[in-house]
Amino acid sequence: MAERIKDSEVEGSSIVYSAMITRAPILKDHFQVEFSADNRSQAEELMDRRTEIHDYLRKSLNNGGIEVKFRVEKDQKKRKAYTDEEKFKKMLESNPTLLRLKNELSLDFI
Repeated sequence: MAERIKDSEVEGSSIVYSAMITRAPILKDHFQVEFSADNRSQAEELMDRRTEIHDYLRKSLNNGGIEVKFRVEKDQKKRKAYTDEEKFKKMLESNPTLLRLKNELSLDFI
């Protein structure tokens, strides 16, 4: 669904696109669709684009009863690594021997 929305009017905002592809939307009772955001600013950007998203879903799904909701995801385990140090720590979870390699080669993040 996010790919189709990206092709529509929402395409201009990478923040919105990123938020919509990070987690699958949840379909709730009475045609409510809930999107999760990683943080408050991402949720605010989604709210700013709410009308566009709303209109697109209603038109595409031919359902005027669709309601769109947004919430900030509290689960930080799914948080995407952004800094070099966060990326390295994430890689260490899969391959702890990277720490030895980093130390032996005297590598640094900055």
